[in-house]
Amino acid sequence: MKHYQYILFDLDGTLTDSGEGITKSAQHALKHFGIEEDNLQKLEHFVGPPLGESFEKSYGFDPEKQKEAIRIFRERYNDIGVFENKLYPGIASLLAECKAEGVKLAIASSKPMHLVEKVLKHFDIWQYFDVKVGSLLDGTRETKEDVMHEVMHQFFDAGEIPKEQILMVGDRKFDVLAAQKFGIDCLAVTYGYAPEGELRACHPTYMADDIMQMRRVMLGHQVSQEEIARPAIRKSIDILMPLFLYWLVSGLVVSIGATLVGIAALQGDDTARTISANSTQIAVYLSAIAAVCTYPVTLFLYRKSVTLPMSQGSLLRARKRLIKWTLPIVVCSAVLSVGLNLLFAQIPFLQDSGRFQETANVQYSVSIVSGVIIFGLIVPIAEELVFRGVLYNRIKRSFGVELAIVLSALIFGLYHGNIVQFLYATILGLVMAYLYEKCELLLAPILFHCAANTVVFVVSKLSM
Repeated sequence: MKHYQYILFDLDGTLTDSGEGITKSAQHALKHFGIEEDNLQKLEHFVGPPLGESFEKSYGFDPEKQKEAIRIFRERYNDIGVFENKLYPGIASLLAECKAEGVKLAIASSKPMHLVEKVLKHFDIWQYFDVKVGSLLDGTRETKEDVMHEVMHQFFDAGEIPKEQILMVGDRKFDVLAAQKFGIDCLAVTYGYAPEGELRACHPTYMADDIMQMRRVMLGHQVSQEEIARPAIRKSIDILMPLFLYWLVSGLVVSIGATLVGIAALQGDDTARTISANSTQIAVYLSAIAAVCTYPVTLFLYRKSVTLPMSQGSLLRARKRLIKWTLPIVVCSAVLSVGLNLLFAQIPFLQDSGRFQETANVQYSVSIVSGVIIFGLIVPIAEELVFRGVLYNRIKRSFGVELAIVLSALIFGLYHGNIVQFLYATILGLVMAYLYEKCELLLAPILFHCAANTVVFVVSKLSM
């Protein structure tokens, strides 16, 4: 590990949790233009990038409107919002340790310089920084690159820059990309305000989840195997625990239902014979009830897994995209699901799967109407909530988009418990995860899954 001699820090989302003040001030500015936004989480994209860029990308403000929005934003933020802020735990001691080891520190922030001074003095960390650079109110030195250029000038006075000794620490892609342009290493912290997958997509030199990991990178401390394993274990538990809860809730409901059915069978011979004759249908109905009972749990976990809700503008665009894609999604789903079933029917060893035949016999024991409701609606919604909504988002948060698509699909396939459904579910899982990533709405894979299950169930039922 390197021991860096110069460390540049972003401010908002890296040293301080400034989300409350920024989002409330953005809310104040948007209200001036007749845009009501009650959910502050949807405004967290304002934390980090230049304000004008956020107003433009999310709300389509032209340059003049951006200037007015920024003015209204600052009316509130300069006196109130700047203090709706808190220092992340452990930051002050980390800065003190860096200084004790002779590291030169700098602030490189897109926040206006006079507000940088207010924040640093308010949290009593001003004294740790040798260089402090923010943006200027005249519109110059606004981008992260401009800010870093000034930091380099103040550190090295146009002399040779020892790039191998410099580290940039930030929480957004703007910090990573600017560091890469200057040819210096970058440490991206994941506890800030970057949307899921943003940091990993930029390929920073390092990523850190907490102060302990930051300290190791910045000061070049060695990491033990135990310390390496601990975060991996935590991530695995974070990813797999929702699946365990889903299995536990559904299994518990099925067990309770089976117990009640068993008690009913003891009430008389006629009842017992009726239950015995309809045992497979009862099993299907119990599984449907169990799926519905998982909805509250998976919805709660889904909201927890999506760490940064979409902005109002992004949500509107995603909805329009889904409406445009609805017919292609349904057609693609029907063609792929039927095509895979026809393909698998030509492979002898797949058709010899006894476990698959048992599952098929149970599923097709109910009527077409019941099957469409259960397998074409209830089950797909439950499975998409847990496998794409929860698992995919959690894997993506830790390992990036590509690995999340593959791993979530494999787990989805393994969950089905037999070789035929493993292959079928894995292939569909890859498509549904990719579709979710591109459309950005969980409704997209839900629609695909519902269409696939409905078409396969109806075609198979009619061909019996």
